[in-house]
This record gives sequence, C-alpha cells and structure tokens, in this order.
Amino acid sequence: MCNQTFCTFAAPNCGILFDYYLVYFSITIYTIAGLSFNDFLDFITANIMLPLGGLLIVLFLGWRLGKTEFFAEVTNEGALKAPLKSAVFFIIRYLAPLAILVIFISGLVN
Repeated sequence: MCNQTFCTFAAPNCGILFDYYLVYFSITIYTIAGLSFNDFLDFITANIMLPLGGLLIVLFLGWRLGKTEFFAEVTNEGALKAPLKSAVFFIIRYLAPLAILVIFISGLVN
C-alpha cells in the first residue's frame, strides 16, 4: 500500500513528466524549414505573432479608435490630467507602427 500523499500528488506528476520527456524528444527529430518543431514554434511566436499583435493594437488605437475616444480613455472621461496625451497619440499613430514594422522585418530577416 502506498502513502496517500505520494499516490495523490507525486505519482501523477511523474507520469506527466515522463510523457513530456517522450513528446519533447520525439518531436525534436522532425524539422520544419530547418528548425526543430519547438524552435519553429518559438520563431513563429517571437518573430511573427508578437510584433503582428502589437502592430494591430497600435493601428486600432491610432486609426480606428480616433482621437476623441483615445483622449477620453486616457483621461478617464476628464477625471485625470494627461498633459502629454497629444504627444502620446502622435507616437501611437505614426511612430509606433513604423518601429514595430522595423522590428517585424528585422525578425524575419535574421
């Protein structure tokens, strides 16, 4: 008979770790575009999905939301003071998309 604590917590975790070990090392033998499966997922996530998500957020804030709605959100409908809101809006609308595009392209080139 086994200890109640071991049977409840440790035994299932050992099985999960063993399964992870088998899956991780069996997947690494396959390559996609010269990268292992995990490296390929890392490349897609870090170099494509994150910059693309940031670009979409900035484009939505700068162009779709609009200046009046942006100012209302930043100042909490006028309850807070935001002296640099025009500068922040300019950065979000024009500079941030360019910077994110540079990061996106440099991630794809390297």
